[in-house]
Amino acid sequence: MKRDQKGFGAVEGMLLVIIVLLVGFIGYYVYHTKNNTNSSYNNAASANNSTPATNSSLLKIPELGIQLSLPTELKGLTYQKHGDYVDFYMPDLNSLAKTCKEGQEPMVINEWTKLNGQFQDGPGMGLIKQFDSFYIAANGGPNGRTCSNDKVFDLKIKYAQALNDASKTVELLK
Repeated sequence: MKRDQKGFGAVEGMLLVIIVLLVGFIGYYVYHTKNNTNSSYNNAASANNSTPATNSSLLKIPELGIQLSLPTELKGLTYQKHGDYVDFYMPDLNSLAKTCKEGQEPMVINEWTKLNGQFQDGPGMGLIKQFDSFYIAANGGPNGRTCSNDKVFDLKIKYAQALNDASKTVELLK
């Protein structure tokens, strides 16, 4: 082997090819990820701009002096008064809750209360609607994982979100 050879050897050539391929792969990955992220943002933005369901029913809650429009996904929503609170339930969620190891049945989606005066932010309480002399507040949302069955937990979250969205339609009982 001569010491004064010029050019690349096999090892140097392979190293150069690996570096070029690596730079190309990284460039493709960054480009592809950026396009997917932009697409996800656009999809989320269009979902947030969607109009509420027009097929809705009116739920009257005389115990709280309010009513609200319910989307079709909350068809069958019921409530029960417990002390100062109104607890919300969905029949299909309660029947699924029987499959929980923890025996969570009936399963509360959320609970609301009516309090006099002006809302003061506090731990665990979220304002639903402020009226002239009283307000409606939610005592938290779905509190953690109350069932080891993922299907039940996911359905509870879905209903809680739908109820949260419907809470924007709360008005005085007519």
